[in-house]
Amino acid sequence: PGRRMMLQARIAYAEREGLGDADFEDRKVHWLIPVTAAGKLAGQPIPLAGGPIVHRLLQEAVRRVRPYLQFYQVIAEMPGFILELRQRFGELKRALVYPEQFTASVNFFIYVNDISLIYTAYQDILRSQGWADQEGMSWLAVQALEAKPELASGLDLLVVDGFEAF
Repeated sequence: PGRRMMLQARIAYAEREGLGDADFEDRKVHWLIPVTAAGKLAGQPIPLAGGPIVHRLLQEAVRRVRPYLQFYQVIAEMPGFILELRQRFGELKRALVYPEQFTASVNFFIYVNDISLIYTAYQDILRSQGWADQEGMSWLAVQALEAKPELASGLDLLVVDGFEAF
């Protein structure tokens, strides 16, 4: 019970600070809370686009590419379609599939090409605004660690908390 309470206290501290180091049982532990820490790892604050903002940005992405859609043009702006896009893009992002990779994998299926156009437009909007969505925060953490591997050097344990889905 005592160790658990100490661990919980350190997690609470890490959540407040967004990023923290601690010694736990003689091990160097680095606490990383992705939502708040990814921007710190990247060296810049990254605002998180919440649910209503993501919905609006998806609507804008669809509006921008709608003239080029071949399969989904009729239903492109329907609420159910926007919700489905959000779920599918979340799956792609959690699998670390960037829009450029997805576009390169598109074959001759026009419906997949439509999804690729919308996915690319959505990510372009997020980037142009300097924002990230929940799933995009993991991208930022991966990019920061690839750019600066020393961020993870000298650690016995890296604790990552805050993921809602895998």
